[in-house]
Amino acid sequence: MRQSSTVSLADASPRHRTISGSNRRLLSGVIVVALFSLSTFFVGLGTPALWDRDETIYALAAREMQARNDWLMPTIQGKPFLEKPILIYWLARASYAGFGVDEFSSRLPSAVFGLLTCLTIFFMARPLWGGEAAILSAIVFSTSLLPAVVFRLFVPDPALTFFSSLAFAFYLRSAATAGKARLFLLLAYAAMAFGFLSKGPIALFPAAIFLMHSWLTRKRPLAALRYLWLVGLTLALASPWFAYALYAQRESMAEFFLFENLYRFASVIEGHRGNAMYYVPVILLGMFPWSFFLIAALVSEWKIRGERFRDPTVSLFLLWIIVPFVALSLSATKLPHYLLIVFPAVACLTGKFLHEANSGRRSSLIAPLVATACFTILIVQFLVFAHFAAPRYAPAAALYPFFLLSVLSLIALVLVLRGHARQAVFVSCASGALFCAGLFAISLPWVESLRVMRPIALAARSAADRGGEIYRFGVSEPSLSFYSGRFIPSVTEERLERLLSRRSPIYVVVNEMKLKEAAPKTAYKIIEKKAGFAESRGPMTLLLIGNGRDEPPPARR
Repeated sequence: MRQSSTVSLADASPRHRTISGSNRRLLSGVIVVALFSLSTFFVGLGTPALWDRDETIYALAAREMQARNDWLMPTIQGKPFLEKPILIYWLARASYAGFGVDEFSSRLPSAVFGLLTCLTIFFMARPLWGGEAAILSAIVFSTSLLPAVVFRLFVPDPALTFFSSLAFAFYLRSAATAGKARLFLLLAYAAMAFGFLSKGPIALFPAAIFLMHSWLTRKRPLAALRYLWLVGLTLALASPWFAYALYAQRESMAEFFLFENLYRFASVIEGHRGNAMYYVPVILLGMFPWSFFLIAALVSEWKIRGERFRDPTVSLFLLWIIVPFVALSLSATKLPHYLLIVFPAVACLTGKFLHEANSGRRSSLIAPLVATACFTILIVQFLVFAHFAAPRYAPAAALYPFFLLSVLSLIALVLVLRGHARQAVFVSCASGALFCAGLFAISLPWVESLRVMRPIALAARSAADRGGEIYRFGVSEPSLSFYSGRFIPSVTEERLERLLSRRSPIYVVVNEMKLKEAAPKTAYKIIEKKAGFAESRGPMTLLLIGNGRDEPPPARR
């Protein structure tokens, strides 16, 4: 008779039980990281309208590709649009095919990259510092303000950040796995190829850091140079689409490499300038509500800097932060989301600090918790004052997330003072997630109620569907075209007068201030009016006006 292969729990070997326990802890860590990521990157993802100008212009190009069933050439009004490489359009097209063309589907790839980046951080930090540090690092990343915001936008930076993080994770794995070091290095440079397809040459920055790290840790500069050929692998993997685009649109691709990369570094584009210290407040505010924990982590690393620079893993994370930070600070064109690529490393060092505080350095949590509580209380006081002074622009919806954060920070502080560091860190993580969820579920809908473009664009679409012609005067935001479902031609002041005098129905989207300056003599009526703000223009009142001929003239016999 064949014996049963069933193994009872009592008969299981210690090794079998250890592996099972390890797998359970791994699965638990993945679930916790996923839950925090879902709460910050996906809550209310489709609520606000697409933001001008980046989100709407990329969505217009992706929608046009979808309409033409084209997978190779992004276009705007049929003209090649090669401001960014192709990957974000491929992903948007796939999302549109599954969920339709709207805000949620446009942003879904970025939110998925947010989840994947958090999981990459978790699996990267886990073999270095343990499961708790890995979970905390991923939570810090997902609940920091800049990642929580940018990974909810249809822009290429989330994809670049994920693939660069993946490259660093594979690089660390290559150093820890002697037998498969070359395989993981190949995977690291392959990940950079996808980053190159997301945003271009900036995706090669990990390769420079790998080279510097090898020089610092192995003391063999010439040996490190032997891996430079792998940059050729990155370029080879990314080259097919670039070769096609260069063949099909040589001038546009030349403009991409020269204008979008070199010229953007050397000159100020669209007024996005800043001094050499521009990214200091960006990294501090971008890490909120973990800003003071980051400062404490950096101070801790500085105190034992000699030992840390001899630690190859910590030195890699420091290079990951310092090299892009310095390079971006030297760039003439500056925007906050450019620095997103360093936030995984910043989050890892902060998560490591929290883990070490849990393990015996509890007093190190007191200062950052006191600073966080005081700072959030000051913000609450300011918002309360602003609410009574200007309730329209500072409603209670803006107050709630900060009030909740201040209360939970005080609770965490009390827990630390009573010797419960682990519970205090847990409360801090929960407060970060609730703060982000409150911003996106409570405060963001209030911000959306003040935005002017989508309501007027939808009114224009309704007017056009009734047979009218739509024009715009004094506004140029691409969201008008996205939400109206058509490209709206611009008119001059002289042509505005002629259009309003036509016998057929004419509608014009116009800035109220520009309309008053033009002062057309022909009578018009206001079809729709929305006071608020446009993100690229500030406070404004947007109008949809018509010439009063709502019905088309009778056809000639």
